[in-house]
Amino acid sequence: MSRHLVGPAEMTELKEIVSADYREAAGLPDPHLAHQLVEVAKRGIDPRRPAWRKWRTMEDYRVRLRSFGSDIAVHAEPYRRGAGLLLWGFSCDARIEDRGAFVIFLNTAHQPGAVAATVAHELGHYVYRAVVGEVSDAMAPLEANFASHLRDRGELFADSLAAISAYSLDALKMSSDAGSSDHLGGLTRAVGFIDREYRINFADRALSPAWRIKYLAATIHFYKLRKALFETAAI
Repeated sequence: MSRHLVGPAEMTELKEIVSADYREAAGLPDPHLAHQLVEVAKRGIDPRRPAWRKWRTMEDYRVRLRSFGSDIAVHAEPYRRGAGLLLWGFSCDARIEDRGAFVIFLNTAHQPGAVAATVAHELGHYVYRAVVGEVSDAMAPLEANFASHLRDRGELFADSLAAISAYSLDALKMSSDAGSSDHLGGLTRAVGFIDREYRINFADRALSPAWRIKYLAATIHFYKLRKALFETAAI
């Protein structure tokens, strides 16, 4: 990762995420849609399943979704060209009738916790197509600006799958019991109570200051989104 100082863009995004009331976010799934997401996740989409973690040892693999009657093809490799680390991954629907597969690309140049979040997010796009029936862009890239997702229904839905996977109800309850309502307490809870699969190693010396801020913003984003889903939809 390139070493560069924290710029205004990173700090602006972090401040927006910290200060935003996620319950009022324009893209937040309504309670009915949120419950649909949970039900679908129980049918094999849960990104914590071992089948989804093969990116740690394989570049190419497929996961069969029996309840959906289709495959998801995953390609995982470190990518630093072009957009580089700004691209966490992307998904696209390459299915034509009963042929082809939904495809997910993972940029494994990122921290493992960020790759796991990308798996969950791109699976969220798959679920969104299945549940809402809305055809989104041909390719859905996940880039390093989570604050913009607050205004995007499809992106925030996809983030919601990552959020409910990264923070269980038990973790959410413990985090609520553990701290105060100030911003610093919120940052601590977001980092401390996340599922280990999604945890970022902020002590990694290879991380630039800017990427520490970007990863912190993503972690807080998922935590606040998880809280908002619980408070608005009781999930």
